[in-house]
Amino acid sequence: MTKNKKAQKALDKLLSRQDYLVVQGNDLAKSFGGL
Repeated sequence: MTKNKKAQKALDKLLSRQDYLVVQGNDLAKSFGGL
């Protein structure tokens, strides 16, 4: 059970990091598009 919880936490971290990168990429694309 603890192992599963750890894996879930790692997965959540990875997903939120991925979302963050996608948002950053979108912001970057927007600023370049505005030039």
